[in-house]
Amino acid sequence: MAQRMVKCELCDENKDGTWFCKNCHQSLCDKCKKSHQRANVSKHHDIISRNDMFETQGEKARPVDEYCKEHTKEIYILYCKKCNVLICRKCLTEKHSKHDVTEIENVFNENRRKAEKLVRELSGEEAHSDSDGKSNERERLRKRIQEKAAKLKDDVDNAKEEMLSELDDIFGELTKNQSVKEEALKKLNISLQSNRSSELLDAVGFSLSLKSSIAEDERDSSEIQYLPGQYSLSDVQHLLGTISTVCRLLKM
Repeated sequence: MAQRMVKCELCDENKDGTWFCKNCHQSLCDKCKKSHQRANVSKHHDIISRNDMFETQGEKARPVDEYCKEHTKEIYILYCKKCNVLICRKCLTEKHSKHDVTEIENVFNENRRKAEKLVRELSGEEAHSDSDGKSNERERLRKRIQEKAAKLKDDVDNAKEEMLSELDDIFGELTKNQSVKEEALKKLNISLQSNRSSELLDAVGFSLSLKSSIAEDERDSSEIQYLPGQYSLSDVQHLLGTISTVCRLLKM
């Protein structure tokens, strides 16, 4: 499996970390490797090629000596399987004499193989492909959310237009009724001034007919109100939907 190169951890130039400092446990680019080897504090550090970290040929890796945290002058020599800890000579006699122990090198080699396998899995093509898949899936889900939000916005806009149209119809009818009333008043005033029986009969008949026709739908504009719908953010989120997550454990 091809390896996807990690980036240098010492600079911000986003260069490939083709080298690895075993003392600092950091990846270095070519430029930072040279600087690392010139600096007094790190010029004696053990720097290896990242490719060499996974070579099986050559000298076999061995665990470095580490001093016991409890008995600071003693070196760890064994691993206690029961307690899952490294132990020194004094630890063995004081607390672990009856426990199942093994050589540190056995534990070191076993965990080194696991670590190298995990590094390959997490930084290799499989992880890179999985990362691309996650990116594509994220974009797909973002698009669905945006489409749903756009649909909700369209529905709200359509409902708004219907409500505004209804309001225009109501006030349009009120305006029409008012115009007819004004026409009736005009006819009545003219007939009253003319003192002609024919005009009075015509004006009164027209006005009475008008009054009976508009009485059923006679409304005052002050009686027309808008009652806003009540909703909360959670109501909007419910309409938009939810994001469901399924956790998948990394196989060790």
